[in-house]
Amino acid sequence: MTRTEDEIKRLTERFFEGETTLDEEKVLYAYYSQTNIASELAEYAEVMRGFGSLPIREEKRQRSGMFKSIYRRIAIAASIIILIGVGTLILQKTSTPDEECVAYIYGKKSTDRAMISQELRRSMNEICEMTAEDDIKSQLQDLFIQE
Repeated sequence: MTRTEDEIKRLTERFFEGETTLDEEKVLYAYYSQTNIASELAEYAEVMRGFGSLPIREEKRQRSGMFKSIYRRIAIAASIIILIGVGTLILQKTSTPDEECVAYIYGKKSTDRAMISQELRRSMNEICEMTAEDDIKSQLQDLFIQE
Protein backbone atom coordinates (compact mmCIF):
# COMPACT_ATOMS: atom_id res chain seq x y z
CA MET A 1 0.00 0.00 0.00
CA THR A 2 1.29 3.44 -0.81
CA ARG A 3 1.23 6.31 1.56
CA THR A 4 -1.86 7.85 -0.04
CA GLU A 5 -3.78 4.60 0.33
CA ASP A 6 -2.89 4.54 4.03
CA GLU A 7 -4.15 8.09 4.35
CA ILE A 8 -7.35 7.21 2.47
CA LYS A 9 -7.87 4.22 4.74
CA ARG A 10 -7.49 6.42 7.85
CA LEU A 11 -9.77 9.08 6.35
CA THR A 12 -12.37 6.41 5.55
CA GLU A 13 -12.30 5.18 9.15
CA ARG A 14 -12.63 8.75 10.42
CA PHE A 15 -15.45 9.36 7.92
CA PHE A 16 -17.51 6.50 9.32
CA GLU A 17 -16.84 7.75 12.85
CA GLY A 18 -18.09 11.20 11.82
CA GLU A 19 -14.79 12.98 12.44
CA THR A 20 -13.90 14.28 8.96
CA THR A 21 -14.09 17.84 7.68
CA LEU A 22 -15.77 18.82 4.42
CA ASP A 23 -12.40 19.11 2.68
CA GLU A 24 -11.40 15.62 3.80
CA GLU A 25 -14.72 14.24 2.60
CA LYS A 26 -14.17 15.84 -0.81
CA VAL A 27 -10.79 14.08 -1.00
CA LEU A 28 -12.51 10.77 -0.18
CA TYR A 29 -15.25 11.28 -2.77
CA ALA A 30 -12.64 12.10 -5.41
CA TYR A 31 -10.63 8.99 -4.53
CA TYR A 32 -13.62 6.63 -4.58
CA SER A 33 -14.91 8.07 -7.84
CA GLN A 34 -11.81 6.65 -9.60
CA THR A 35 -11.71 3.21 -11.14
CA ASN A 36 -8.29 2.46 -9.62
CA ILE A 37 -9.15 1.74 -5.93
CA ALA A 38 -7.12 -0.40 -3.53
CA SER A 39 -8.60 -3.86 -2.97
CA GLU A 40 -8.89 -3.28 0.80
CA LEU A 41 -11.03 -0.19 0.21
CA ALA A 42 -13.12 -1.55 -2.66
CA GLU A 43 -15.94 -2.56 -0.31
CA TYR A 44 -16.51 1.13 0.57
CA ALA A 45 -16.50 2.35 -3.03
CA GLU A 46 -20.26 2.06 -3.68
CA VAL A 47 -21.18 3.73 -0.42
CA MET A 48 -18.72 6.55 -0.91
CA ARG A 49 -19.87 7.12 -4.52
CA GLY A 50 -23.41 7.39 -3.19
CA PHE A 51 -22.37 9.94 -0.58
CA GLY A 52 -20.29 11.78 -3.18
CA SER A 53 -23.33 12.23 -5.43
CA LEU A 54 -25.25 14.03 -2.69
CA PRO A 55 -25.07 17.83 -2.61
CA ILE A 56 -22.69 19.11 0.06
CA ARG A 57 -24.10 21.70 2.38
CA GLU A 58 -21.62 24.24 3.53
CA GLU A 59 -21.31 24.61 7.27
CA LYS A 60 -23.00 27.68 8.65
CA ARG A 61 -20.77 30.39 9.98
CA GLN A 62 -20.26 29.93 13.67
CA ARG A 63 -21.40 32.76 15.91
CA SER A 64 -18.83 34.44 18.01
CA GLY A 65 -18.10 33.02 21.45
CA MET A 66 -19.67 36.01 23.20
CA PHE A 67 -23.07 35.44 21.59
CA LYS A 68 -22.93 31.72 22.33
CA SER A 69 -22.16 32.49 25.94
CA ILE A 70 -25.04 34.97 26.24
CA TYR A 71 -27.54 32.59 24.62
CA ARG A 72 -26.34 29.73 26.79
CA ARG A 73 -26.75 31.81 29.95
CA ILE A 74 -30.23 32.95 28.89
CA ALA A 75 -31.21 29.35 28.18
CA ILE A 76 -29.91 28.18 31.55
CA ALA A 77 -31.69 31.01 33.38
CA ALA A 78 -34.95 30.28 31.54
CA SER A 79 -34.66 26.58 32.40
CA ILE A 80 -34.09 27.35 36.06
CA ILE A 81 -37.09 29.71 36.15
CA ILE A 82 -39.29 27.07 34.53
CA LEU A 83 -38.11 24.40 36.99
CA ILE A 84 -38.75 26.67 39.96
CA GLY A 85 -42.22 27.53 38.65
CA VAL A 86 -43.16 23.90 38.03
CA GLY A 87 -41.74 22.85 41.40
CA THR A 88 -43.68 25.55 43.21
CA LEU A 89 -46.88 24.57 41.41
CA ILE A 90 -46.40 20.89 42.29
CA LEU A 91 -45.63 21.68 45.93
CA GLN A 92 -48.65 23.94 46.15
CA LYS A 93 -50.93 21.24 44.72
CA THR A 94 -49.55 18.42 46.87
CA SER A 95 -49.09 20.20 50.19
CA THR A 96 -51.90 19.71 52.65
CA PRO A 97 -53.71 22.94 53.37
CA ASP A 98 -54.48 23.97 56.93
CA GLU A 99 -57.58 22.22 58.10
CA GLU A 100 -60.48 24.49 57.43
CA CYS A 101 -63.01 24.87 60.19
CA VAL A 102 -66.52 25.08 58.71
CA ALA A 103 -69.89 24.92 60.44
CA TYR A 104 -73.43 25.95 59.62
CA ILE A 105 -74.82 28.03 62.46
CA TYR A 106 -78.49 28.90 62.18
CA GLY A 107 -78.39 28.08 58.48
CA LYS A 108 -75.38 30.24 57.65
CA LYS A 109 -71.90 28.97 56.77
CA SER A 110 -69.25 30.10 59.22
CA THR A 111 -65.48 29.62 59.16
CA ASP A 112 -64.70 31.73 62.23
CA ARG A 113 -63.12 29.32 64.72
CA ALA A 114 -64.02 31.44 67.75
CA MET A 115 -67.69 31.65 66.79
CA ILE A 116 -67.86 27.93 66.03
CA SER A 117 -66.22 27.07 69.36
CA GLN A 118 -68.63 29.35 71.23
CA GLU A 119 -71.70 27.77 69.59
CA LEU A 120 -70.31 24.29 70.21
CA ARG A 121 -69.84 25.04 73.92
CA ARG A 122 -73.33 26.55 74.15
CA SER A 123 -74.87 23.47 72.51
CA MET A 124 -72.94 21.12 74.77
CA ASN A 125 -74.08 23.05 77.86
CA GLU A 126 -77.71 22.77 76.74
CA ILE A 127 -77.32 19.03 76.26
CA CYS A 128 -75.66 18.63 79.67
CA GLU A 129 -78.37 20.64 81.42
CA MET A 130 -81.00 18.21 80.29
CA THR A 131 -81.13 15.34 82.70
CA ALA A 132 -81.39 11.82 81.54
CA GLU A 133 -84.96 11.61 82.91
CA ASP A 134 -86.11 14.65 80.99
CA ASP A 135 -84.56 13.32 77.86
CA ILE A 136 -86.15 9.86 78.19
CA LYS A 137 -89.50 11.38 79.20
CA SER A 138 -89.55 13.67 76.15
CA GLN A 139 -88.58 10.83 73.85
CA LEU A 140 -91.42 8.60 75.20
CA GLN A 141 -93.89 11.44 74.82
CA ASP A 142 -92.77 11.92 71.23
CA LEU A 143 -93.32 8.22 70.52
CA PHE A 144 -96.68 7.66 72.22
CA ILE A 145 -98.40 10.97 72.17
CA GLN A 146 -99.32 12.07 68.75
CA GLU A 147 -100.69 15.51 68.41
